[in-house]
Amino acid sequence: MNMKNRNKIGTLILVVLAAISGVGTANATKTVVAHSHIYLVAGSESNFETYMSKKAKRFIKKNNEDWATFNKVVRLYNSSTGTFLSVSKDDKADFFEAVATINDKLEKMGGRDSKVWQSKVDVTEKVFAFLWSNRPVELPLENIEQIPSMQLEPALGR
Repeated sequence: MNMKNRNKIGTLILVVLAAISGVGTANATKTVVAHSHIYLVAGSESNFETYMSKKAKRFIKKNNEDWATFNKVVRLYNSSTGTFLSVSKDDKADFFEAVATINDKLEKMGGRDSKVWQSKVDVTEKVFAFLWSNRPVELPLENIEQIPSMQLEPALGR
């Protein structure tokens, strides 16, 4: 096994371990809890949206396009993995730009809760980048050969 494959396998193992164990726990607010699951788990994105709408209203209004792009990609991952994997290069670049903007804001907010959310956004970005870079190659349909069918003769009695 060459070094490139070992590195990919090692990265995959780390991503899976992070997904299983989570990235930490903390109480986000009285009503919104940053569970120990990574951000991309279906359902926790609404907790993050609630947290940001309470703690960073002006940021969401000012950076609405980045915020919408980030949430669109996360929802796409949770609802349709096939469509998520075929996201265009431009949409991927917009997503990574949105992550950088959101992480900058979370870092400036300070506090334990924002650090937990920031690490969840970081893990989400790394998982998405890994999935996009290791996407299976799709072959065009014209390369698929038709397998001839066979007629089976009935078995002669016993």
